[in-house]
Amino acid sequence: MFPGNLNGYNKTGPDLYDCRNRVWYQMSSASPKDVVIVIDTSGSMAGTNIIIAGITAKALIDTLTENDYFNVLTVGKSTTYVTPCIKFLIQATKFNKERMKYNINKIAEPTGQLNLSDGISSAFKTLNSDTNFNRTYTSGCNKLIMVISEGIEGDYKSAAKDIFDKMNKDKKVRVFSYRVGRVKNPNNQALKEMSCNNRGYFYQIETLNNIWDTVPEYLNVLSRSIANSREEVKPKISPLYLDSAGAGMVLTISLGIFSDGNYSGVVGVDMLSRAVKQLVQSNSLGYFSHTLVINSNGFIVSHPKFKEQGGYLTPPGNVYFEDLEYSQNPNDSITLKSRMINGENGSVNLMTYWLYDNNRKLAENNLTYYFNPVNNTLLFSSFALSDVDRTFFQLDRNVSNSMYESGLVALYIYESENFTENATTPAQPTYVDIPNWLYCNITSADVNKTTNDIKVYPKAKEVYEFLLNYGSIDNITEDCDEILVSSLLVTAGFAFLRINQSWASFLDEKQLEDPDFQSVYVGTAGGYTRYFGLNITGVPPRDTLRTELFEQALAMPLFNILVSVPIREVFNDEVVFLKVKASSWIERDGNKILMAVTGTEMNSGLIKEIFDNMTLSIGLKDDCKNNNTFVCAVVDQNGYIVVSNQGGELIGRFLGEIQGQLMEHFSSPDISVFKKVTLKDSQAVCLEEKTYNSNADHLLNPAILLFKLCSWFLCSMLSLMYHFIMLAFSVIRIPLGDSLNPDNFINITCSKRLSFYLFQSNKWDELLNREELGKKSKRSQFTLRIVQCTKSKSQLYVLSPIPNTNLIFIVANQPDERSCRKNISLVEDIDQSDDFCTQEEPYRIMPGKCYSETNPDDELPQYCGVARNFRASKTVFFTIFMFGLMIKLKIIDYALIN
Repeated sequence: MFPGNLNGYNKTGPDLYDCRNRVWYQMSSASPKDVVIVIDTSGSMAGTNIIIAGITAKALIDTLTENDYFNVLTVGKSTTYVTPCIKFLIQATKFNKERMKYNINKIAEPTGQLNLSDGISSAFKTLNSDTNFNRTYTSGCNKLIMVISEGIEGDYKSAAKDIFDKMNKDKKVRVFSYRVGRVKNPNNQALKEMSCNNRGYFYQIETLNNIWDTVPEYLNVLSRSIANSREEVKPKISPLYLDSAGAGMVLTISLGIFSDGNYSGVVGVDMLSRAVKQLVQSNSLGYFSHTLVINSNGFIVSHPKFKEQGGYLTPPGNVYFEDLEYSQNPNDSITLKSRMINGENGSVNLMTYWLYDNNRKLAENNLTYYFNPVNNTLLFSSFALSDVDRTFFQLDRNVSNSMYESGLVALYIYESENFTENATTPAQPTYVDIPNWLYCNITSADVNKTTNDIKVYPKAKEVYEFLLNYGSIDNITEDCDEILVSSLLVTAGFAFLRINQSWASFLDEKQLEDPDFQSVYVGTAGGYTRYFGLNITGVPPRDTLRTELFEQALAMPLFNILVSVPIREVFNDEVVFLKVKASSWIERDGNKILMAVTGTEMNSGLIKEIFDNMTLSIGLKDDCKNNNTFVCAVVDQNGYIVVSNQGGELIGRFLGEIQGQLMEHFSSPDISVFKKVTLKDSQAVCLEEKTYNSNADHLLNPAILLFKLCSWFLCSMLSLMYHFIMLAFSVIRIPLGDSLNPDNFINITCSKRLSFYLFQSNKWDELLNREELGKKSKRSQFTLRIVQCTKSKSQLYVLSPIPNTNLIFIVANQPDERSCRKNISLVEDIDQSDDFCTQEEPYRIMPGKCYSETNPDDELPQYCGVARNFRASKTVFFTIFMFGLMIKLKIIDYALIN
């Protein structure tokens, strides 16, 4: 609650937390608003005034939420929109706000005289852009004009009074004015009368230090409308944002509070995102199924693919439903979002794409969405059920009882194996993991390490110790979930026996100094994970390994053997351990059920030996081994190189990066062996170069300036020499420093284009059949094929899928013709200017009732600006002056004595 603070006293330094900068406060303190910011760029704004004005404008933008709409323009001799291609209101999303703030940095140097009438007229046209520019979306509530200037000579007549009388007769538009900069005789009258006559407020901002205290105060004026209808006001639910106290991503339910009819502040209750997700048991979801929540703007509130924020007090991200639910027909997701926002109950089946392996790979996923509104809120939820998660198995109790003891053995870790509890390296380092499933009603030892609203699930050791006291499933039905425990123990018992024997055999027979295998692991449908490794440095986050194994196996159900390459940041000839996995399925009533996935980390050198033997068996030894004129490679189903004859530095790279023309051929309509899918990543981060001198932002206040002057006489010569030397060095270093210094760039939200390639075995079979029908001689998978680069140049290749695996063997020559050499990038930047200017208006509904009317008494002149000056205290000023003078005298005395 503002202004209350229950965070405790900060003994280490000043408390910089200001809840007025938080989205929950901003949403509950005022109804939605359309805002046009007008920045004075006449000649009188030169110097620090324009710097303060720009930062003030950006601070005003930071007070806007996703329910608000805005634009920014500058006015001098003429009026110019900060973003010339946008002359209408745009929604205050994170992307739009950051782009607009970036463009504010590029405002031209102040010059000429001020034509305020033209600027105010343009501001009114912008507020009415729904009719002037055929734009249909505004906040539909409060309308504001914010004027930022160093002062206007004269009175209200000089401040576009005729324009206000003409375009704001009904006073529906509020006007707030900010006089910036420090001048001896400020021109306040015109700005103040302009605000007072248009239901606004007048503020003064003399230095940068005043900006963040002053800017949010306009919300107090807007809150008068809510105070008059406080009995009707409903709580607001914020978008997801990063909690400043370290609780992670949270939602806040907040409500404005009032005392004697006056606005006092906002009270709020946080809901942890983790706690919201725990409302649905993860064991009932599966791997591609998930729950999601959106709000009245169509933005994601909860979703497993929603990226968490990073950094303190960064604006919350705004991601549309269709930007995470990738339907194969994009219009399907947009239509579903509209139905959800309209409050419908229903279901729909859509073919979608699901990203996995750190969003590097893609799987086709058939989802059924069951959707309905959340009662008494403007939130809308959906449960997306995947076809791969529909099938469920339940074990016979007799089988569960017979496997009870072997399942307990699988959960146990001997002291000689447990690397986390021994100072010496264990002979068989291992760890056992189970997911966050409520197997039994056990109070975990970690319950005191988190808040009360977060469920803490028992770990494998705790479940083992609890089940050890019982002899069978029959005895624990009241304390445990029989289905979950049975599935855990039975699948663990079967899996552990085989994986333990395999690892023991490896340790007995292999030399560990240069191993072919680094680990062996298994994950089961019951939630059991056992990992044996040579170099375990730490346990990964809970259940991540098993989830990764099952996602990959379910994404490729046609293959029993799966090979993948770990993400590499540096591509060199160092040894790479590839992940090789085998999936185990059972069939019930015609449905395949994935029971377990066993894997190992295999030395890429061993894979290379197998690769060389394979090329030898088909007569390609001379062309593949140690031959740079041919590229021989094995790629996975997404086109990532697993092994090649070009060295280890290509392992993990996309084939299209070195053979782009070949991948284009594979994905062409006539061939379609690889399916190309292009998606948009709306959660990307881009670097933008600063277009202003950041040093100009650091203005000294009078107290600091006075303190520095106290020793000026003694330091002047040294300072002169220092600056002269630094100037010489800076002249030499400026070109290099400006281009390489990371401080010259800022991170902003952006969109990027992602490309995926997915091998289609059915298309390959169709191609073989089509070629065989068109040729007299039989065509095989090893037949040489031609890619025509130009009329006179071509490229030869051989492509062959490796049976029962997700691997494809490719051989291709490397022609000298430039037109045959292309590079394909899987991630491409989107021109942010074009994306900003051509953005479409998504479907949304109003976020509740609008409160914009106030009592006439609230708009009297005494309530429209007290013209506060944030001046330094005379007492403080005199104290610092005397303190500085004493230091100076001490220095002089010391110099005379010595």
